[in-house]
Amino acid sequence: GRRGMMSASAVVVLTVEDDGVPGWLAAGQAYEELALRLWHRGYCTAMHAGIAEVEPPNLALRGRLRTRRRPVLLFRVGRPLHAEDWHRPHAARPHLDELLLGDDAPWSSDGP
Repeated sequence: GRRGMMSASAVVVLTVEDDGVPGWLAAGQAYEELALRLWHRGYCTAMHAGIAEVEPPNLALRGRLRTRRRPVLLFRVGRPLHAEDWHRPHAARPHLDELLLGDDAPWSSDGP
């Protein structure tokens, strides 16, 4: 992670005043807007979730940034070195259809 951040064109940290769902959603919306604008200009992003989610690194980042606000999103911005890297998935994630539960799920609230 450190090497990726050191070689990135930019590193972005989104912080919130109040740590909770409204702040998380606002940070997520801000990230999505930034990521789309960057994509249209030929840049891509890569998340560094652990720093935002794990308390000791998060506190260290706050100290480095000299802020009391909680960092909730940290990502790097850059351009891939090779054209084929634009099409390479950077993390294995299930397709959304694999995660959605239908009404017939055995543990649904209506149940058998």
